[in-house]
Amino acid sequence: MGEIKIVAAGFAIFLCAYALEVFGTFLYIGYPVVRGGAIAVAVIMVAFALLVSHDKRWAPVLIGILIAMLLGISGWRLESFRSSVRKEFYLASSRVKVGMTLTDARAIMAPYRSFVVENGTESFAYRSGPQTEDVLVIRYDPVTRRVVNTDLSLD
Repeated sequence: MGEIKIVAAGFAIFLCAYALEVFGTFLYIGYPVVRGGAIAVAVIMVAFALLVSHDKRWAPVLIGILIAMLLGISGWRLESFRSSVRKEFYLASSRVKVGMTLTDARAIMAPYRSFVVENGTESFAYRSGPQTEDVLVIRYDPVTRRVVNTDLSLD
């Protein structure tokens, strides 16, 4: 009976995490926080498995450890999981790094609408809804045309 409780708890956690990812909640929280939360939930899952086993059987504990490992690994890999078109913009934005050429940055952000506010600044935007527009602002040195700073604003 303990195995069913542990599997049900693990399934519920995965389902909640999937829903939060699809709705874009983790984009706002930040993936370093998500990784830490996944490790905390994994530790709680092992503790829950130990509690449910009543020190009599190893099967619930082993299942709990397996689910905890899957939770921890999923939390660490979740940032690279392409769950929505909006997250595609986030992933592309995170590939633009300080020191790369403006040409390389433009190639990465080519699928998105761009506009120049002033010399040394270029912005790329993605509108995911009528009230939602995410913007990546790239500041670059006009002489060397190298990226000196990026600023991602999730609306």
